[in-house]
Amino acid sequence: LALRRASAVDALTNPIRDDLITRGISAEKIIVAPCSFTDTSECDPALEKQPWVVFLARFVDIKNPLLLAYAIPKILKHCPGTHFFFLGEGPLQPQIETVVQQFAVTDDVTLRFEPQPIEVLNQSSVFVSLQTEENYPSQSLLEAMACGNAIVATDVGETWRLVDRQNGIRIPPTKEALADAIIQLLNDPDLSQKQQVSRERVLSEHTPERFFQHIMRVYQQAIAGAAK
Repeated sequence: LALRRASAVDALTNPIRDDLITRGISAEKIIVAPCSFTDTSECDPALEKQPWVVFLARFVDIKNPLLLAYAIPKILKHCPGTHFFFLGEGPLQPQIETVVQQFAVTDDVTLRFEPQPIEVLNQSSVFVSLQTEENYPSQSLLEAMACGNAIVATDVGETWRLVDRQNGIRIPPTKEALADAIIQLLNDPDLSQKQQVSRERVLSEHTPERFFQHIMRVYQQAIAGAAK
């Protein structure tokens, strides 16, 4: 009821806008944010990136960390020396540990909660965002991009707003597709260019200034509506 009476409604994504419309909110009231933003002050990509692949999220089903765990053997077969970081915590941690042990890849995996993930992201080469419903606008994904990582992400929701062929690969949620995409990026002679595109996309398009301008438009519409 409150939303229906509002003069302006801020929607983070177009799917949220569409859902609000189905709930009876007038489309004319809804303003979709043109971007998101994150703190990039400590994002400083290393000059020589390491062959590291990073998953950074809660270890829960919707984040899908097991998808990466199951892809590790194939990746190592084609890209020996790759190291995998699972940075987080959650109920799926025992299952991840079991898979890693079964594949005998314990030495190739770091699994821990990391209070300062930027230190890893600045050195890593590839970041994976494997959510089942939406990767946009994941703060971890934005941080990884600002730290100069090429991206592999599940092709869901509005993930396309952050990830395309210029900076990574969008995939269906299968271990084969994930492994193939990571192998392709690690062997890509233009990997550093994709990493740079990731960083520039965040620094130029997903900025606090642009988001604040959006919020000001929302406020101005709300004020104008209240004055009627």
